Amino acid sequence: MKRCYVVSLLGLGMVCLSGCASVQRGIPIADGVVQTQMQRTDVEILGTVQGTSQTSSFLLGLFQVIDGDKIKLLGIPLGFEEQYSLMQAPSMLGAIFGANTADRAYYQALAKTPDADAVCPKAYTIQSSGIPFLAQKETITFTGKALKYKADK
Repeated sequence: MKRCYVVSLLGLGMVCLSGCASVQRGIPIADGVVQTQMQRTDVEILGTVQGTSQTSSFLLGLFQVIDGDKIKLLGIPLGFEEQYSLMQAPSMLGAIFGANTADRAYYQALAKTPDADAVCPKAYTIQSSGIPFLAQKETITFTGKALKYKADK
């Protein structure tokens, strides 16, 4: 009987301590929400920009370290102001928990060119690693073209 408990505890320990890692690459698909009649002369392309953000989550995400030096506890930023741009309308869960790593990476890309009005997505890379529910790290790199809309004449 004792042996069964020991084997069960060892098996449970191995499952909890085993980590997992993944890398996901993709090209965002633009939503067809707004249709505009713009021509190439209405937009100025400012160049390629890239933004990266990293979130380390601990204990079911209750404690987070953002970009290596910003701390969130229970979803509340401690001593820093969240800086992000929404890539899409927030979901109900997103509205409760605030910005995610992808929104921060998009903001970093947009901030690289202060004159830009938007960044046209080209590609993104998501790297995840860690022990599920205990400690996870997510790094997102967003790449795209910075765009500036010309004023109406």
